[in-house]
Amino acid sequence: MQSENGVVIDCVYIHKQPTLKHPMFKDHKIQASSSFYGNDNPNLYVYYSNDGGRRKCFDLQCPGFVQTSNKIALGTSFINGGSSKTYDGVPYVTMSIHKAPGQQPWWVSVNETAIGYFPHTLFPIFFPESFVNQVGGVVHNSRPNGVHTDTVMGNGRTPDSGSSAVVKAYLAIGANGVDKVDKPGKVGVTASKCYNAAILGENIHILGFDIAYGSGCDQ
Repeated sequence: MQSENGVVIDCVYIHKQPTLKHPMFKDHKIQASSSFYGNDNPNLYVYYSNDGGRRKCFDLQCPGFVQTSNKIALGTSFINGGSSKTYDGVPYVTMSIHKAPGQQPWWVSVNETAIGYFPHTLFPIFFPESFVNQVGGVVHNSRPNGVHTDTVMGNGRTPDSGSSAVVKAYLAIGANGVDKVDKPGKVGVTASKCYNAAILGENIHILGFDIAYGSGCDQ
């Protein structure tokens, strides 16, 4: 099957979906599993952790995220047509993770399209709202002995260059479903020799805060 943005999705039988192996998901249905990775482009992925981050469940590889749409596939690249939106010629996507008023699942939307949700049964306790919102960039590093990957984050430029990757107009969503200005509190950088981030301030065109991030590492 092919999504609307051209990504080929490997279809599997419903009863073989990893998510349905979870005992709490016997009444849930999901559609497809994506196998698009294997490139150097920024790709869409989701993950969750319910044990403080010790274990992470990515995409549909284990019980967790329930995909409800084939319009945007997990694993899709944001380069070469992966996103129909542009800003000054640069591809971008709009994203949100939120709870709809009166509902318990946490929904994930990309470019105003709800692609799926995390059931509330994934987590040991019920929480009606998020306590910490994090935005920025992440790269995978599996090199041992303190040697860091040379993978660039964002577009490879530093936040102080004036032309780095930017999270534009970050907003929180209130419990009533209304957008809410949420001023970023602090910057966290785990590999400061390689990457950095900076709060640029409020966006002058639309509601929300801009956060710059990125660079690379040559260790």
